[in-house]
Amino acid sequence: MPRDGSGIYTTPPGTTAVPDTTIESAKYNANVADVAADLNAARPIVAGGTSGTSATAARANLKAEVAGAQVANYDTHAFENGSFWSSPGATGAPNAVQFFIGTCTMIDSGALSLHAQDMATFIVYNRIKVGGAGQPWSAWVPTGASSFVELAGDTMSGNLAISKTTPQFSLHRTAGDGGAYLTATVAGVARWTMQMGDGAAEAGANAGSNFVITSYSDAGGGLANALQINRASGNVIFANNFQIGGADIPASGIIATSTVVALRAPTPTGTVYIQNGNAGGSTINYGIFNTTGLIVTGAVVANFGAGFTPTNPIGAGLRTGGSYGGGLTLIDGATYCSMWAQAGGLCLNVGSGSDVGTDAFNIDGSRKVTLSKGFWGRQGYGGAVGGGVNNFYWTGALQAWIDLTNVGTIAFTSDYRTKKDVADLPSTWETVRGLRPISYTQAEYTPQIEKERMVKEAAAEAARRAAEPEPREGESKPGVAPGPMFAASDDPQWGFIAHELQETLIESAATGYKDAPDHVQSPNPWTVIAALTKALQEAMARIEALEAAAAVPVR
Repeated sequence: MPRDGSGIYTTPPGTTAVPDTTIESAKYNANVADVAADLNAARPIVAGGTSGTSATAARANLKAEVAGAQVANYDTHAFENGSFWSSPGATGAPNAVQFFIGTCTMIDSGALSLHAQDMATFIVYNRIKVGGAGQPWSAWVPTGASSFVELAGDTMSGNLAISKTTPQFSLHRTAGDGGAYLTATVAGVARWTMQMGDGAAEAGANAGSNFVITSYSDAGGGLANALQINRASGNVIFANNFQIGGADIPASGIIATSTVVALRAPTPTGTVYIQNGNAGGSTINYGIFNTTGLIVTGAVVANFGAGFTPTNPIGAGLRTGGSYGGGLTLIDGATYCSMWAQAGGLCLNVGSGSDVGTDAFNIDGSRKVTLSKGFWGRQGYGGAVGGGVNNFYWTGALQAWIDLTNVGTIAFTSDYRTKKDVADLPSTWETVRGLRPISYTQAEYTPQIEKERMVKEAAAEAARRAAEPEPREGESKPGVAPGPMFAASDDPQWGFIAHELQETLIESAATGYKDAPDHVQSPNPWTVIAALTKALQEAMARIEALEAAAAVPVR
């Protein structure tokens, strides 16, 4: 067939006929045969064909990919570049139970790479073949196989950490009485197992599925159920003796060594004694346990070393009852520090001798903190402690007290180092005209939010007082007498209204804003003083100008 090197078809020589002449049959037949052969052969791409005699050859020649080829056998299928799928049970698939879709990448016929995605778990499996037909496929390997654990079971080479607000590790038994295990091994040989629960049948009434910890020998053979907890009763069973301080407690419950003495009550309602270990009449009961609690003979002492051995304990060191509830007393000679619960709160007392004293520190049931005298002041946090007791007190303004002296109210700072963008005030001549100085008397006022708080605290305090026992000698029951935050007074006063200052001057002329539900407005005197000072300076300048004009003689 006459085609040139680029695959372009040309007719055989002598085929073209001459007008008004006889056509030669040989030349005509040769041309027809050549055309027939060309039409039935693989047409070149340049002539609109594929140069292939099959779909596979055509796709290969055109660099096209197969779409959605079905694979029944992954080991023998003639893979091409493109996509494929397989139904569950396909031979050689990553597993025999899932539907897979995937792609094939082929670098000539000698190197193939398959990627098959499990449509249930979305895990992508990979396999390759190198060397062409007849060469074996590699095993399927899941993508990122070293980064996840297979649902069907796997082995981790790193630690597992669960990080969340309420971490939980669950073992879900599907059914039956096979037990739920956690196993610890050494070189693959069992050492301990923890069963939650064991294989005991669940027969109703909460029976079965008990908690068991089992130990194993060096060879991995079971030694004993070291610890068992019955699910229904909660009873704990030890395989061998229970130890305290290195001494065993046998089934009898009575042991005696040079360091440990423990006695078991002979009956469920009997008494357990803590003794000195001596026999006969010299035996001393240091403590007695019975159904009513613990009875201690003498004080329970907190001893902080050889230099602090108590010599004159004051009462019982550990208070377990009485009108003020349980408490703890630490004693050093005649000096003590007591801490106890009172009316839902906490009291701390320091005293000496038989002096009960006043509670040095108190937190009541509503979490308010009270100091009997106050707190010591110091310069910064590293300076020396001062000689006076510091307190704050609210009277409508925040007062500072040192011992019994009111040293004034909290002041504003005016240090240049706390200011930026400093500039002279503009004229306040007309602004000051808008100020409204007033005279007034103090009205009684408490913000609604404070009234609601007082009502709640008064109700809670009344309930505590109703349940509170009688106070100790020398002390009185605390009461609740909430008063207004601002008490009414008929004493005349001068001043301004805070929000009017904000409206006339600037917003920072007072704190907060008008009718704020949780804020009582206070004026910023510095803003008012600055405005008045500027206006006064302007008035002084005008007066001086008038005086200067009056001093010029008239001609």
